[in-house]
Parts: sequence; structure tokens; C-alpha cells
Amino acid sequence: MDNEIVTKQGGKGLGITSFVLSLCGIVPCCIPYVGGAISFICSLLAMVFSFVSRSQNGGQFQPLAKAGFIISLIYFILLGLGIIAAIVLVILYFVFGISMVGLGAASSMGGVYY
Repeated sequence: MDNEIVTKQGGKGLGITSFVLSLCGIVPCCIPYVGGAISFICSLLAMVFSFVSRSQNGGQFQPLAKAGFIISLIYFILLGLGIIAAIVLVILYFVFGISMVGLGAASSMGGVYY
């Protein structure tokens, strides 16, 4: 090994783990009551594993670690938008008395129902 530069390619296993966890975080979000917690934990672990993989690879993301990070980031963005939408709906209902059921045109025109 005369004057050869050896590049370290570490973190491949953690990149794969990050990708698999991010995919496993998508599936259980449809399960009532416990699915949201499972999805949150899987996506959070996927982000942690992708950053650990990046640190073991010399500051570069492995392709699967990058994909796991992006999928988890999209999950957290959608989760944040869902929480904001829920807060807005609660404020509309309790503060202003607006219900999503009564927003139809027929309800404001004297109750014409078919």
C-alpha cells in the first residue's frame, strides 16, 4: 500500500436500516390508536440511523440512507400539516362555533334537504 489513499465506505448497513425503517414507518400510520406512535418512532429512528450512517461514511450520505432520510422528512412534514389542520379545526369549532358538518350551502338556506 504505497501512498494509496484508502477511502472508508462505512455505514452501508445503517443506510439500509434507515431505508427499511422509513418504509416501516409509512405502513402502520393507518392503524387506529397505535399506528401513529409506531410510525413516529420508526421515522425518528430512520432519521437517526441515516445521520449515523452519514458520519461513518465521511460526511456523505449512502444512497439508501438519503432515501430513508427523505421519506422520513416527508412523513414529519405531513404529520406537522395534519397537526396544524387539527388545531385549526378545533379552533374553528370551539372558538367560532363553526362545524364542518354545517358548512354546506343547504344548511344556510333554511334547511332544504333531499
